[in-house]
Amino acid sequence: MWKYFLKRVLSFLPTAMLVVLILFAIKQNLPGDPVEDYLSLFSEQSFESESYRSDYLNQVKKMGYDLPVFYLSVKPRSLDDSLLQIIPLGKRKEIRNEILNKGFAAPKIRWYGSKNQFHHWLSSLIRGDFGVSTLDGKNVSSKIFSSLKWTALLALISLVLSISMSIPIGLWLGSKENTWSKNLFEKLSFFIYTIPLFWFCLLGVIFFTSDYYGLKIFPSVGVDPRISSMDFFEGLRALGAKLILPSLCWTLHSLSYATTQLKTSVKHQATLDYVRTAYAKGLSRKEISVRHILKNALLPMITLFMAAIPNAIAGSLVIETIFNIPGMGRLLIQSIYAVDWNTVLAIVFVTSLITMLSFLIADILYAWSNPKIKFSGDE
Repeated sequence: MWKYFLKRVLSFLPTAMLVVLILFAIKQNLPGDPVEDYLSLFSEQSFESESYRSDYLNQVKKMGYDLPVFYLSVKPRSLDDSLLQIIPLGKRKEIRNEILNKGFAAPKIRWYGSKNQFHHWLSSLIRGDFGVSTLDGKNVSSKIFSSLKWTALLALISLVLSISMSIPIGLWLGSKENTWSKNLFEKLSFFIYTIPLFWFCLLGVIFFTSDYYGLKIFPSVGVDPRISSMDFFEGLRALGAKLILPSLCWTLHSLSYATTQLKTSVKHQATLDYVRTAYAKGLSRKEISVRHILKNALLPMITLFMAAIPNAIAGSLVIETIFNIPGMGRLLIQSIYAVDWNTVLAIVFVTSLITMLSFLIADILYAWSNPKIKFSGDE
């Protein structure tokens, strides 16, 4: 088991490194000047000012932009390392493009070791330092942590609701009797599943949060502006009731897929020999369904339920925006609109880690729940 666990952890390292490389490549090709964006938070001076030029140069060194891009480079001999001393960064890019447009030049391979921009950025990621937000000057890590707790709470509520509803419904749908109520439920749930999530949430807001249709069951959307200054439990008391409708929207929208998968698994288990043996021993249908069929039918559902965690985080982008919940999805939208790339890249990185961690936990739970399963490489 521990051997399998170690293998699974090691297998995720190349994926994590690939994510980091892609994000770094995006970061290198983003428009604008990250040093100017940072300094604009504290000063309105122009580059002609001597003090601004000094601050700019110091910040370039602090951010690592005076270093080569990667450990290894293969580039024309005309592009030497003196280009790294040119500031501002925008002028550096212009000169680089002018040199490259002059035509082909013999390439030269250079090795820089750990003194490069990628290593500097990777070290910061490992320390949990995502830089400073160019929107408000706050630490990106603290902004993500502050918003992640609301997204995690919303995802947890939705996941608990999804599991508690899909298991009994899937077991009911997978039983032998084919009634009109089952057909009606399957058609209705599939219809809800085909509705785009944003439209389904908007319908919930329109019909269940206003007096216009006489169905004001839930509180209206919107968050107390003081929520950012409250601690988690104070915010939970202020916002708790407003998490019910978005959680129900996400759960009901995904219920059809979960129940269909469980129904298929239950029907498959019902055809196996051990079920006929249980009937021959005189066990009741309820005992067989709950103690035997459900236990084995839930095994393939482990991956589905764990995949619901990153799905909930992805869906939070829509749900949090519509319901005005101060979570990571709404923070991502706000950061994109504000061109706050440090926050955007950090959110993508955190979301990728959560996704990989969810599937790693699913694999471990799958191995732990059924020791009879043989994994590759196990004796």
